[in-house]
Amino acid sequence: MKQNLKPLKKEIQKLFYEEDGSQVLEVVIIIAILLGLALVFNEQLQAFANRLFAQVFSNESVFEILN
Repeated sequence: MKQNLKPLKKEIQKLFYEEDGSQVLEVVIIIAILLGLALVFNEQLQAFANRLFAQVFSNESVFEILN
């Protein structure tokens, strides 16, 4: 079993040390962080979006709401 993981471990290490894959890896990490934050703050983000849309599409002026 351990020998089966050695090629995979070498490929992962090569990915971290090669500069070609670094930009892809950075994007994947950023997307993972953003998804994690979205999952953690899901309810707060939904409440904010609902308040924002309610205020924007209400009859009141947006500038009056902001003050």
